[in-house]
Parts: sequence; structure tokens; C-alpha cells
Amino acid sequence: MILRDKRTYWGIIPVIIIAYLTFQLGYNEALGFDCYISDEQWYVSAARNMLKTMFHVNNIAWYQYPQAEGIESYLNLEHPPLGKYIIMLAMITLGDKPIYWRIPNLIEAAIMIILVYLIARKITKSELLALVPPLILFLDPLFNNMKIIAMLDFPQAFFTLLAVFFMVYDKPLLASIMIGLASSIKHSGVFLIPGYAVYLYFKQDISKIRSLIYTFVVPPLVFTIVNIPVITYLGGIKEWIDIQLWALSWHASYKNNPFIVPPWGWLINQEPFVFYYSPEGTPLLSAKTNPYLYPLIIPTLIIALLMYKEWFDLFKVHVMLWSYYIMYYVLYAIGGRSQLSFYAMPMAPLVSIVVPLTLVKAVLEYEKLSEKLRNLVKRLKRKQEVIPESLVASENTSITEKSRQNHEE
Repeated sequence: MILRDKRTYWGIIPVIIIAYLTFQLGYNEALGFDCYISDEQWYVSAARNMLKTMFHVNNIAWYQYPQAEGIESYLNLEHPPLGKYIIMLAMITLGDKPIYWRIPNLIEAAIMIILVYLIARKITKSELLALVPPLILFLDPLFNNMKIIAMLDFPQAFFTLLAVFFMVYDKPLLASIMIGLASSIKHSGVFLIPGYAVYLYFKQDISKIRSLIYTFVVPPLVFTIVNIPVITYLGGIKEWIDIQLWALSWHASYKNNPFIVPPWGWLINQEPFVFYYSPEGTPLLSAKTNPYLYPLIIPTLIIALLMYKEWFDLFKVHVMLWSYYIMYYVLYAIGGRSQLSFYAMPMAPLVSIVVPLTLVKAVLEYEKLSEKLRNLVKRLKRKQEVIPESLVASENTSITEKSRQNHEE
């Protein structure tokens, strides 16, 4: 492919600049919200309560609790604990203040800019093309608004991207561990497992036993290890399993919310969740998606499917994006219809990779793609021709058999 440059890494300089701007601009914006933003009231309070009750930390100048019933004992057990652990770490090392709750997200955001560059470079072998996904992610409204809010979806997006990174670089065990960590922040991290299983199915240099272990043993093991403090606090495995079953039933039920939107609405920025209003009632922060970019995941998937062997590294990213996304349709079908636009956060860095790189590769390798499409059309035509011929043969046999029977009679 043209534009390839395997030997130099000049792109890392502008990427580091973009990563720095991602952190610094987010930090400056986060300073402007010296209060709880949206669901921070639940997750930050739960992190604070875990520090007090599970880890017996009481030597911190605690920030005031929000006004909510039972908030001083709330542990947010409907979600796994890793996201709260991250907030707790910020509280211990920096302090219990709004800007400090958000520092982990800002660090993760800067790293994600670098990760999408490294993934894109592995896919394209081009410094120039590898700079496109970081720029798109840098401008993504969902990414920018959520990086300054201490909610669970952003660190889940971080570990999701790490899983994809290790898949693209053919480190399946590390990818499996990252899936376990993503699931340890929100249960929806398990939505990555079907895509990961597809990746291992097409990966030729791995045994079936290792594939099964990486898919069905490692992520649950990581999830359980992360939950050990919660298991101990609750009194044992049985009590913890009961909580997990309750949480899963809760996620699959309907919860009233003014910003409910089905997963297909995420692609067109339908009903973006508002995180923060101005005193005049104007939305200042909301979970907006890019309605011009996100719908393109559909045609680019079709293109990637045609070229999955030739573009296997890019195909891996598509598979993980759609694994996460389609599973929300499954959740919707079984009753979990209280879905919100910020659930699309783990998709944002993957969209920034698959859409531009698939379109560019389709242009640069137009002849190969056209040949693939022509061969596909030919195969479909052959199948259509074979079916009528078999039907005619069957009908002729039937007519001959009837004639023979009539003759005998």
C-alpha cells in the first residue's frame, strides 16, 4: 500500500502533543465544575464509603456528600468495584475533591490517544494514516465530555481499548485479562467476549484448549480476583453471587429515565444524556455522539467482511466494536430497555479507528476490493443457478416416475 513507512516513528511526536492537549484541556474544563457532575454523586460516594467500610481509611479530609437518601452507606453494588477502586486511588493519593476524582479519566484519555495511534500504525504501517484516528478521537464529543466526569463508562472504554490493542498486537492472554478488567468496571464488559471468541476462532496459531481458557476462564478469574474485597465484606462467595444475580436482573429490567434511547439511537445522537445544566437550564455537558461518523460503522463493516483475511488486524477492531454494540440489542430484547447514550463510550475509540481506516484502505485497495465483490456476486449467481437446475431435475424425475406408474397401470 502507498503511504507505508515501517521504519520511522515521526508520528509519535504529534500524537504526544495531542495526548497532552487532551489532558490539559480536560483538566482546565474539569476545574470549572467544583461539584458533583451527574452520576458522580453515586460512584464517588460509593468509592468514599468503600474506603471507610471495606478498607478502614478515615484519615482523609472528606468532601461533602450529595443530597440523596442513604448516600452515606451506598456501595453501588449493582456495578463491579474496579471503577470505584480507581476513584479511591485518586482520593488516597491526591485527596477527596472534584478535580482529583477526574484525574484518572484524564490520564486514561491521554493514553487512549496514543493507543489508537499505535493500533492504526500496526494496521496501516503508515505514520500519516496512523494520525487520523487520534485526531478523530480528540474531536469526538462523547470522548471529550465524559473524560472530565468520574463515571464508570470511561475507564471501561480504556480497558476495552487495551483489549483491542493487545488483540491487534497478537497478545491474546493480555487481551483476555483486559476483558476481565473491563467487566470488573461494568458487567457489560462481558459483551466483548463474543468478538474475542471470533478473533481466536480465526487465529490459526493457538490451540482450542488455550482459546477456551482465554475466553471462558481468564476473564471470570480476573473478575473474581478484583471482587475479593467485596466478597470479604459481604461475608462470602454465596452472598456475593446473590448480589451478582440481583445486579444482572436489575440491568435487564426497565428503569424510568427521561433520556432513555435504544442502541440504534446512539448512532444518530438521539436523546443525548445531559450530565449538567447551566443555572438557566441550558445543557452544558451531554453524552453526544457524532451522527455523521457513527452510522458509517455499518457500511465499513460490510467492506471489512469482504476483506477480513487481507485486513485481519482491522477486522479485529470491527469485531470487538460490533460485539459490544450488538449485545446491547440482546439486552434490549430481554427487557433491559433503559439504555442511555453514554453506554456508547467504549465504542468511541474503536469508531475512530474502523471508520477512517476502512474507508481509506477501501480507496487505496479498490481493485482488490472490487475483485472480492465480483467473486462474491459470481458465487451467489452460481448458487442461484444450481438451485433451479436441481428443482428441474427433481420435477423431471417426478414426472418420469408418474409416467412409469401410469404405464404399469
